[in-house]
Amino acid sequence: MELDKYQRRYHKFSVNITESSKLALRIYFLVRKFYNITRDNISRRDVFRLAISNYQQWFQETLVFWIQTFRTECMTRIEKALEIDKDVVLVTSRCKFSNSSVDVLACFAKITEEWKAIDFHDPDSSLMGVTKITDLICDGARLYVQKIQNILERNCYYDDEEKTFNVTDRLCITLNNIEHVRQYLNELPQLLEWETVVSRISSTHENDRIGTQAHSTLARLLSTTNKEIIMKSSLLLTQITEKMKVDMAAYMDIFTRKRPEKASSVDKLIGYMSVNLKTLHDKMMTPTYYRMIEHLWPTMVTLLDQKMLSGERPEYYYQMKQHVKALISYFVRGGLLERQVNNPVFEALKTRLDYNTMSTEDLLLAYYDNIADDMGTPLEYFGHLALKFAYIEETRGNITIYVKVIRGCDLPGLDVTGLSDPYVILSLHPSTMFGHVKPQRTRIVEQTLNPVFNTSFQFPNVPRDYIDIQGAVVLLSVFDYDKIGNDDFAGEVLIRLSSIPKISMSQTVDSASVVMMALQRPSASLEGPFQVLVERKSWDKTAKTFLADRKRYLEHHRPRTDRPSKLTNFFSFLTGDKT
Repeated sequence: MELDKYQRRYHKFSVNITESSKLALRIYFLVRKFYNITRDNISRRDVFRLAISNYQQWFQETLVFWIQTFRTECMTRIEKALEIDKDVVLVTSRCKFSNSSVDVLACFAKITEEWKAIDFHDPDSSLMGVTKITDLICDGARLYVQKIQNILERNCYYDDEEKTFNVTDRLCITLNNIEHVRQYLNELPQLLEWETVVSRISSTHENDRIGTQAHSTLARLLSTTNKEIIMKSSLLLTQITEKMKVDMAAYMDIFTRKRPEKASSVDKLIGYMSVNLKTLHDKMMTPTYYRMIEHLWPTMVTLLDQKMLSGERPEYYYQMKQHVKALISYFVRGGLLERQVNNPVFEALKTRLDYNTMSTEDLLLAYYDNIADDMGTPLEYFGHLALKFAYIEETRGNITIYVKVIRGCDLPGLDVTGLSDPYVILSLHPSTMFGHVKPQRTRIVEQTLNPVFNTSFQFPNVPRDYIDIQGAVVLLSVFDYDKIGNDDFAGEVLIRLSSIPKISMSQTVDSASVVMMALQRPSASLEGPFQVLVERKSWDKTAKTFLADRKRYLEHHRPRTDRPSKLTNFFSFLTGDKT
């Protein structure tokens, strides 16, 4: 009782608590030894008469201070272990740890052993003790990892400041220390007998839910610490990757800029990576090694995307694909999994390479195919066109495409009057496939937003095979006629040739169903096939002509001058526009 009073009085002074707790723990073990000797030498009936049989209750309050002492000594030992850490302890022929991690784990082991020796029978006290010890070991592991991180940053990741940064044994050992300590945490449920403690608490309170909550709390402590340590380890690996990045970039210049046509020009980069990955593979713990590989690959891909030239001819990008294949093969041999290869960064690079190796005609098809995919509900409403379309098979493998423009509905007003003088231009695209087919247009309907055209058009002598080509489209562009200056672009719709139904020779386009298609205004988004067309316009006349023609559709979007209809307001509501 007097010892309890002393500890309550000096609980803020760690030295006092440590010394008194050690004394109390020695007394506890002596009392237990006396009780065990007495119990073994008297009858079972007399054991229950002994007041000393409840000796653990005498130390109920002191238990908290024992655990506090464990924490104080643990944190102090971690600090000292890192201060005197000079030697390397060989654990296996492949992995090395320094003395600090071995000492820290010895400290953790001593705490768990002492707790087992205390062997408190009261389920509530036992659960409290296991929870606090799990927490203090997790805190100790976090402290150790933070100190390791500080040491690495202070020593510049053991960079010897030579021209080339190489991963050293010492760096691997330091990273191994982190993984060594982290893996110990996974042994705590067995070492501290979580299942037994949880089972006792459930039985005592006759409530399985209490046991489940207790186990969940313990698991959460461990899981949170594991995630934090892995995150810090990943941060360190990222910093190491950044140091390697400088040399990777220099070697990458050889095959992206200096000698891209030479298949062996990638060998210098692979040679540099081989030196470092061998050190990592031989000296680093397996989980850390694979995390390092995971960090290196996206960095390599991002760097390649930055170094790769733009606007080159397709042959250049075919060669880049070969270099990328060589790098993939190397990393897979090094342990990278296929799902790790195909990450979002790599998919973006692969898409860029695929587009750049396309012919200009294929790029145009991809561009129109992408726009046709977007012909759903527009983000901003510019009205509809009512259309009918069909095709008839002719002789010699050709077809004739028929399009009837019936009317426009709720088109945007682009004149100062709030009205427009709309007309529609119909054309087949891409022009490389339909260069022989001239665009056609409706008449101009003056001063209206709901023009009635009722005009049919036909495009004969279209090869039958074109129907099945993705990206082959009929483009209907709506303009507002101006007597002075250029006509204003109102919007456009695209009809995929593959979506046009077939009719018989005896039928006309009037037999087809009416289709209402919403007008869109395309954006000049510099990505995908459009970006490649922009990049190659300096040497590709077809790309240059396409961009010059497309410019009027992309850059001159005059705002509507009419009062928005209810349908327009509805679309604005959907997109969050409160104007």
